[in-house]
Amino acid sequence: MTYLIHPLGSLLNWFFMSASAVLNVIQSFFLLLSKVKFLIFSLAAFVVAFAFSKTKTGQIFLQYLIESKKEMKKVSWPNHQETLNTVWMVSAFVVFAATFWWLIDAAITKVFALILRVVS
Repeated sequence: MTYLIHPLGSLLNWFFMSASAVLNVIQSFFLLLSKVKFLIFSLAAFVVAFAFSKTKTGQIFLQYLIESKKEMKKVSWPNHQETLNTVWMVSAFVVFAATFWWLIDAAITKVFALILRVVS
């Protein structure tokens, strides 16, 4: 079976392939540019952090971070089951409190409706 290729179809095919290649080059350039910007920003942040660490305030801040890390190791974190139990208790209390306040609101609304009906 022979397929005839229209000259315009071939031209369009060439155009879209070229456009795709150009867009790919542009995209690669911007990705490279963003990577270079990220590297420059990271390097600048590192230099600033290093310079800050040499000041008195920086030394105090670093000491604070070190002590915070030590304190975090002392924390007794709950296990999975304790976390789930706490989540269920809090959820149940939220549902209970929401229902309670909804009932109180409904009762107050009825009382005011009765008062307004009697007054008017």
